[in-house]
Amino acid sequence: MTKRTGCKAFMRLKERSDGTCIVKDITLQHNHTLLLSPSMLVFMRSHKKVDPTLKGLVKDLQFSNIKHVNIMGLLTRLHGGRDKIGCHNRDILNMKAENTRKESMNEVQNMFKFFEDMKKENENFFYDYKVDDENRLENVFWSNASSRAAYADFGDCITFDTTYKSNKHHLPLAVFVGVNNHLQSTIFGVALMGNESEESFKWDKLTAILNHPLMSSEFEDAWKALIEEYNLHDINVMINLWAERKLWISA
Repeated sequence: MTKRTGCKAFMRLKERSDGTCIVKDITLQHNHTLLLSPSMLVFMRSHKKVDPTLKGLVKDLQFSNIKHVNIMGLLTRLHGGRDKIGCHNRDILNMKAENTRKESMNEVQNMFKFFEDMKKENENFFYDYKVDDENRLENVFWSNASSRAAYADFGDCITFDTTYKSNKHHLPLAVFVGVNNHLQSTIFGVALMGNESEESFKWDKLTAILNHPLMSSEFEDAWKALIEEYNLHDINVMINLWAERKLWISA
């Protein structure tokens, strides 16, 4: 009921010592109708009958980028009225939200399976990822063998750009690009980023080592920790920076 009508119908129960209940008092007379209109019955759990075929149709329409209002219009016409669909608008929205969650989970699993297959095919394929405090995927980076080889040869100058959330998950795509000896653009690596905040872009450990005044022993310890944390032992750029550290580090 949407408002009080002064109805006197009630039932009072009493719990027994053995845990069962008995009816002590009951009044069955109502001062209002008990039969809801067909348009209201769909809000009652007992009257919701969601056909599996309906779920499949909603999913197909959703991932075909059909607008929600058009989905509801089609379902209404197919069933001969919105009250005959078997569920209401909120149920359809919940279905779509669940479909999106499952689809996102499947896409992440498929992505990492692809990465693992690529790594099995060529051990020089590299990928890494970061999760947030709730263990949700935040950032992903990958670079195939040819890209890493190109970086070793032509990594003197790199451009970095992000497209503004152009994919369906609204994740910025970051691309590391250089130029080869034929003056052709070559991709060194790609990343999907959860956001475009400052924290997502900057490399704090490295920044601290370069900009903070450190004693020689402190610098060496910090550099070692940086190499260990990001597994940079075989990266030529880092090897060369270490070899020439007397030319650029204040310590």
